[in-house]
Amino acid sequence: MENSVGETYITEKITHGFYADTIPIYFGSPNVGDYFNLARIINVADTSDAAIDAAIDRMLELIQDESKYVEAVNLPILRNNNSNTVSIHNVAADIRALISR
Repeated sequence: MENSVGETYITEKITHGFYADTIPIYFGSPNVGDYFNLARIINVADTSDAAIDAAIDRMLELIQDESKYVEAVNLPILRNNNSNTVSIHNVAADIRALISR
């Protein structure tokens, strides 16, 4: 969970699950799908019973079918909108460019 909910408030918390090669269960920014592949996470969209039930159902589905879990955990982490390829190398180059200004 994030410490607060805001449109673009996304911290390192979601990346901890990715780093551990798991499927993060995320509650926070409603815009998380603008940056991360929603098929690669379990997104608890809000605090409604329906959203919580959907997240629990997805957890149960992945627990009960190992092939679905393996498929999901191997999906790309970042959102791919085909308009911009993002990689760690691109991000590092952007940071270097900003620092050297």
